[in-house]
Amino acid sequence: MQRIRSDMRQPGFILVLTFFILSAAVVLVTYLVTRVIADQQVSGFVIERERNKQLALAGVELIKSKLDLGKESKERKASLEWLFTVLNRWTEIPLKAGQDGIDGTLFFYISAEDGKINLNRFYDQNKKVFKLPNTPEEKKTWGIISEGVRKQFPNDFSLIEEIEKVLKKRKKPLEDLSELFLDPTDPSKESFPFVPISYFPVLPTGEKTEDGKEEPLAFALSDLFTVTSDVTNIDKVKPIYLSHWLTVALGLNPWPTSKDERKKLAKKLADKVEPANPQLTWSSEWDTLLAPVFGKKFAALDKGVSGMFEGQGRAKNLSVVCYGKTGERSQGVFALLQMKSGDDNRVFYVIKRWYWI
Repeated sequence: MQRIRSDMRQPGFILVLTFFILSAAVVLVTYLVTRVIADQQVSGFVIERERNKQLALAGVELIKSKLDLGKESKERKASLEWLFTVLNRWTEIPLKAGQDGIDGTLFFYISAEDGKINLNRFYDQNKKVFKLPNTPEEKKTWGIISEGVRKQFPNDFSLIEEIEKVLKKRKKPLEDLSELFLDPTDPSKESFPFVPISYFPVLPTGEKTEDGKEEPLAFALSDLFTVTSDVTNIDKVKPIYLSHWLTVALGLNPWPTSKDERKKLAKKLADKVEPANPQLTWSSEWDTLLAPVFGKKFAALDKGVSGMFEGQGRAKNLSVVCYGKTGERSQGVFALLQMKSGDDNRVFYVIKRWYWI
């Protein structure tokens, strides 16, 4: 056996082995550090999300308590006055740990289903099909709404025409407005996939316009249509609760953003709504109560538009979008509130349906 002479041996393998061990150690430490950081980020995200969820749900309960109409007329007027003050606008409530137990912000948007168009009004129970407007007045009103909505989308997109196509394919009433987004003949397909349409009112960014005004509301499908309004009068809309986007689509002025203006109008409306006055007719009361809000006298309204206004009193159904924010992120919840009456003559709202958004 031939031996290698000592002067020919190379000790470099020790250096190579050392570098190999160091490299493996660096890789292992890097992996562990990355996992720890990732786990911390995930756990931080989960904790923040749960806090935001609890805050959003607490916001809904807060709104329910504010809407509790109580037993006495004075309490009911105060509750209705508050509702008219916040109706159809984003309201922000800052929270402080020292006073409220948590640092964060609550955002909510309330709209009345009684002030939107119930699409199930066009459903024929006998023929099991949707019969879209066919009388001259209905067609004219539908045309006004269609044109008003068309202006909210680029490239001359007609949302109303697309909704008509979806409804004509259906064989049963809508149970939820979100069903409009899916093709009834093939639920795997979207009805209008190439146009971004928000289902719920979108939380504003807080930025101001160039002239210093509040950021305009983004179009939301659920702020124009509904499937849960007062079923006893499904083809009518209560004008005192007109939603923002139905107001815009009809060519009327939306509610003022000024708090002082809103409070004045809210007090006047609350006095008329509570107690309910069955003798009230909008043809005689519009100019006094609602012309200051919507900017048009009753005689100036199109007959098709004025013909859809009927009813007053309390809103039977309200939709609430509420966001909780405790850090950089926020979590929203949608809740449909339904009015109930207790045995003790107390009027209050309960959650009929809710889901995260």
